[in-house]
Amino acid sequence: MKVTRIDEQTIAIGPLDLFSTELLHQIHLSANPEGSRAARERLYPSPTHGEDADFDQDWNDYVEPDLVDMFATSIEVIESDIADFPPARPAADHHTLHLPIKNLEAWIHGLNQARLALAARHGFTEKEMDGPLTGEGLDALALFQVHFYGWLQECFLRVLRDE
Repeated sequence: MKVTRIDEQTIAIGPLDLFSTELLHQIHLSANPEGSRAARERLYPSPTHGEDADFDQDWNDYVEPDLVDMFATSIEVIESDIADFPPARPAADHHTLHLPIKNLEAWIHGLNQARLALAARHGFTEKEMDGPLTGEGLDALALFQVHFYGWLQECFLRVLRDE
């Protein structure tokens, strides 16, 4: 799989197998902090960690809503970009996703949100994040997702840097 610039407005990601395609469709679920206090605290941390209740309240009132909106908007862009992907009648086992370059910043934000939420939800340590992909079960899949989403972020950042 590789990320290739098609023209001034478009990139292509592919070939994507059905597993990779499903991981793309899991971004919105992975990014959602609902049901996980750790994920919510990671995405919307207290700026003073409870040391200044007034400042924390101002943060909650004025800054956090903007973060929530930014994350929601990014996820909406991602969902729109993959709404009909892969096609209902696939021509092959592998697919190529075309994305507008103008949407890459939203993808970077959404992928970052998913990575942070997954890492917090599963309690991954820096050692686990930097180590080899081993293990089994849901934690191993979540760690793989974190790495896959990070790789996509890096690719998208390179495309934007080269613009």
